[in-house]
Amino acid sequence: MKNLIAKSALALAIVAGTASIAAADVTTLENSTGNYISTYGVNGTNSGVDFSLIRTADAGTVYVYEDNHGTQGDLLGKTTVNAGANTDVRVNFDLTSDDGNYIAVFVPAASDQSAAAVLIEG
Repeated sequence: MKNLIAKSALALAIVAGTASIAAADVTTLENSTGNYISTYGVNGTNSGVDFSLIRTADAGTVYVYEDNHGTQGDLLGKTTVNAGANTDVRVNFDLTSDDGNYIAVFVPAASDQSAAAVLIEG
């Protein structure tokens, strides 16, 4: 899974320049038809991150990784989401990020490809 997410993080680096914790936009991977992780209203702490909206075409898992200057770091936490609009999604952290920056990645349950990713700057 780490290699899969590492490839996603590389693709994320191409689009991540527009995303921030205060941004009203969403940033997603090229293959993310119907899937996105909103950066609007994101609230991150050392114990986890709250997303106001994650919309997915299929059920799956949202993984949150530490951002190490544009590359994927350690897995901080994960949670499952249903197909459709998922509001007030909380991902609790087992570890903490040194600088408060995270990479969130959605992977559908029936796939080994990430379908959406976003950089969250704290």
